[in-house]
Amino acid sequence: MKDKVHVCHQAAPREVLRCALELGVNQIIQDTNPHYLSQLSSSLEMAEHPGLFFEHPFCVTLTPKSISAENERKLIFHDVTFNKTADKDQLLIAVEAAVTSLARPQSLLYDVKLVADELIMNALYNAPMSAQSAKVDRSVNVELPSNKICRLALARDGERLVLVCEDPFGTLNIPTYLAGLSRCYEDGVKKAMNWGKGGAGIGCYMIFESCMSLYLAVKPSEKTVVACVFALGKGTRARQEMSKSVHYTNL
Repeated sequence: MKDKVHVCHQAAPREVLRCALELGVNQIIQDTNPHYLSQLSSSLEMAEHPGLFFEHPFCVTLTPKSISAENERKLIFHDVTFNKTADKDQLLIAVEAAVTSLARPQSLLYDVKLVADELIMNALYNAPMSAQSAKVDRSVNVELPSNKICRLALARDGERLVLVCEDPFGTLNIPTYLAGLSRCYEDGVKKAMNWGKGGAGIGCYMIFESCMSLYLAVKPSEKTVVACVFALGKGTRARQEMSKSVHYTNL
């Protein structure tokens, strides 16, 4: 069933993750999600043409039937690069400024900033440290080489906001990531926090809890792309109750 689409009905997050891990399904969506048809098209594109997501992540997530460089540019309303921890505060200020006019209620803005913070940290610490088989230590300042540039970008349609973070290392181990995330739901976050070098942590749990759809794509030793989809115009409870989906590819 690898690289196929699996459709769930009102599945809890732990059940969605179990499908990914136990069935080996790369695209797990839910027919109870208001964007089900769009997610189905996105899933089919990722299953049939996995390389497209690396070049056009926003088209694949938001307009999967109209994928082009031009449409990708039209969807994006915030796009920056970074390579050091000293950039982080300004990156988050810029995200807040970009999203403020869209993020209603205020809790959505909080979620987007929380996820952006974690994705930035993953790109600067986890990705390069994993490439060097080194222990991740987020207490030290990091500046990546000038040829190792990360990207943080935002796009939207009328009902969804997408946050994408890219790093040039391609070290994310998707099965390990999903297994660690699953343990948060099975055993509780506190027990699952310390997963060892290169593994996911509580931040990855917060990412999945905050967004409606999670996209993971890896070109080993070249590139990792993570996309998080948020529902616009929904209150905290409505967002929490919205059916989640997971999409991933590893070239």
